[in-house]
Amino acid sequence: MIYTFGCSFTHGDELVDKSHAWPYLLAQLIGDSVVNHAVPGASNTHILKRTLLKCNESKPDLAVVAWTVHSRQEFYNPVPTSVNINSANNSAWVKEYYSEWYESQHSYVNWLVQVLSLQNWFKQQGINYIMADAFGNKLDQFTNTKDIQQYVDLIEWKDFVGWPEENFVDFYRDCEIGPGGHPLEQGHERIAKRIYEHIRD
Repeated sequence: MIYTFGCSFTHGDELVDKSHAWPYLLAQLIGDSVVNHAVPGASNTHILKRTLLKCNESKPDLAVVAWTVHSRQEFYNPVPTSVNINSANNSAWVKEYYSEWYESQHSYVNWLVQVLSLQNWFKQQGINYIMADAFGNKLDQFTNTKDIQQYVDLIEWKDFVGWPEENFVDFYRDCEIGPGGHPLEQGHERIAKRIYEHIRD
């Protein structure tokens, strides 16, 4: 059994048939079944928590985590539910957060720590895993400071498809995309094939 985790790029947003999303295509290539736990709009904090909870309930044979852009944040409402936000949100408090309080490098370092934490947890649990960057987390967007490099050096590169130079967008750059910027059928085929080749190699 394969478990997949991510945001709308993994959920299959803008596909007419969600069964054409890359998790299902990857499962076909491997010859296994899949449960797609992706949530549209999910932040990396949400992806991390969902991965921990679902894999703790039942261990998959393989977990594939497709991280989203690090700038998405998760906050709790007064009721015990979380809300994931990004800078495109029109709420006044969200605009204030991104203009006054958000700092990109800090957010990126937090994501690197999430990656390392989850990789170490997978190893402790004996769960095979693959990670990828759906979009927004290439290393070259930052000056490679000591603060960032000390975490990058700890990442298991062999378990990370394409990163830090590539993400999903690079895998399907010449393919048609939907109005919302999501990959369509051919793009999902490219993503599935690239992950499968990584696993096979």
